[in-house]
Amino acid sequence: MTKVSQQLTNPDAVELIAQSLLEKASTPRPLSLSELLRKVKPSITKMLKNGHTYSDVVEVLASYEVMTTASVVEAIHTEVKKIKGGKGKGKDKDLSAEAEVLIEASIAESIIKAFESQASVRKGLTKEELVVRLREPIEKMLAAHYTYEDISKVMESCGVQISPTTIKSYYQGKKRFPNLENAELESEVTDATESLAVASKNLKPSSKKKVSSESGSLIDTPSNELKATSFKDSRLISSESKRLRESSLSEEEDLEKEFNL
Repeated sequence: MTKVSQQLTNPDAVELIAQSLLEKASTPRPLSLSELLRKVKPSITKMLKNGHTYSDVVEVLASYEVMTTASVVEAIHTEVKKIKGGKGKGKDKDLSAEAEVLIEASIAESIIKAFESQASVRKGLTKEELVVRLREPIEKMLAAHYTYEDISKVMESCGVQISPTTIKSYYQGKKRFPNLENAELESEVTDATESLAVASKNLKPSSKKKVSSESGSLIDTPSNELKATSFKDSRLISSESKRLRESSLSEEEDLEKEFNL
């Protein structure tokens, strides 16, 4: 088997190649749009979580004279190779041309910093904040005999996905119980706790011992029973004392009569 010798490079080309490489090295490589968006993907993801949209991403790019559309940004961000809108009915638009648009390295670096800054900015409301903000119209819908499900459908038609249970929970201010069953459970537990507290105030924990007349053993006597017994005894003593005083007065009157006679 015959070996093929390696092709030799002309020595005169070495200097030319070296100069060309050095020229390229003096200028950082520009990034394509797809490369730039992949670099800032974490920042874009945070922006979306903080209420921003792909249109906001387009505005950041446009401020640096990088022109594109929200659909292109979304496709690159989600790694879709084609988007709807190509020529002809039902055809998709190839992203390769727009994705490969080159952006100078210095500009790309500024864009990366801009996205990092925007990622920390919250735009919009959380679902709980939204319900609190919409408390008055929600109250009016409920007064008009609409349900939380009806309210949820209205919000969904406006692009906000939120369940009826979550709306009710946030509307009633039960943040610790995000679902209806737990909210009702909290109410039941609260009622039971209040009932126990009232009952405990009426209880008399102290008790005394008395001797059973039949067995001679000690038994517990509730304090209420002891109070009743004490009251009864005091009434008997008072009655006896009154009878003795009346008897003594009667005897004195008899003596006085006999003395006068």
